[in-house]
Amino acid sequence: GHEASPEVSLRYNEFMYPTYEQALKELKDDLPTSSPTVLDAPCGPGGVLPALTGKIGSDATVHAGERECGKISAARKHIGERESQVTFHQANLLTDNLGFETGQFDCIWVADGFSPGIMPGPELVDSLSPLLSDGGVFAMYYGNWLRPQLLPGYADLEHRLNAVAERYWQRSANSSDDGMQREWT
Repeated sequence: GHEASPEVSLRYNEFMYPTYEQALKELKDDLPTSSPTVLDAPCGPGGVLPALTGKIGSDATVHAGERECGKISAARKHIGERESQVTFHQANLLTDNLGFETGQFDCIWVADGFSPGIMPGPELVDSLSPLLSDGGVFAMYYGNWLRPQLLPGYADLEHRLNAVAERYWQRSANSSDDGMQREWT
């Protein structure tokens, strides 16, 4: 489909790049090793692969999994000079035996690679989680339109998580604050 076109993918990723760049910077800081093994699943047409490989370092090993051949072909075009750092795997991430070992990955990266009709988020997490090493990082990013479809009662869960995050942030930003006042900087 058109989403496998490098031109369409590049335009979308140019829009999203600031978000991914910040996420990748924070992800690198949380990785348990300086030469991580990363799973990008699904990699889609690979628009984020150059940023992913660039931010996590030249010593990283990246495995990119995707079901569709057209998207893998587009991803190969995106990755360019870092292709030797990435191994591509054609597979259905929910049903195929991927051949990976339990605990093999220091990071699993999922960026806009799922939707409720094609690959539901909870099922994808269940499928990939056993592959994550102890202390590893599971980073999942998705469009806001998916929020109500990910989990039953998600709106309430999101509200509670935001309230906890706000209190935690306030305590770390201003230790004298009780977590109920917001300081904008």
